[in-house]
Amino acid sequence: MRHEGLSQDFRKHSVLVLVLLLMASALVALSPTAPWAGLSVDAHAAGLANPAALEPHAPIHITGDDGFNTSNGVRGGTGTAAAPYLISDWLVDAALYPNSSAMIWLENTDRHVVVQNCQVIHLDTVGEQFQAFYVGKYPGENMTPIIGPPTIDLTSNVTFLDNDIESRYGYGIQIAEGSSNILAKGNHVAVHPDNVSGRDWIYGINVARSPGTIP
Repeated sequence: MRHEGLSQDFRKHSVLVLVLLLMASALVALSPTAPWAGLSVDAHAAGLANPAALEPHAPIHITGDDGFNTSNGVRGGTGTAAAPYLISDWLVDAALYPNSSAMIWLENTDRHVVVQNCQVIHLDTVGEQFQAFYVGKYPGENMTPIIGPPTIDLTSNVTFLDNDIESRYGYGIQIAEGSSNILAKGNHVAVHPDNVSGRDWIYGINVARSPGTIP
């Protein structure tokens, strides 16, 4: 009889422990700290994801696959879809480079590259500075090699993510004819930041005719 009583007590305690465990699990699942609760991919507003990480850099002009190196601001990656080259956390003050037409220019390549958390300020020089970020090049700019037909550069596989651009006289992001698989997401472009001066025809992002796959 004593063993039977102990067995019944054990079963009662086991049931109680099981109920408590189920209640605890439910509370964890409903808790706002659960990993799937309130998960947001775009937790910040458009623009820089990490302003504190910025470091000054000169304009970057990559004219082919060999240009993806540390001197051109590449932080890592191998240029594949799984491990794209990463150009990130750079601040380019265009006022210091009045003769540079673009602050980050990628052309003549189909390697995968991500430009992320970069900032361009003071894009103000009339007649010289035409775009903060530039993909490919127009037919009249064939001063460097191209990977496409004689008059079109087929640069592809470029992503612009969480960048910030202040421009008064140039496009924020310029995507030339022939470019493809270009993604721009979470970027902030301030055109005419003082709301007074600047050209009337500039845009935050300008896409040339017949580009391919630019979501």
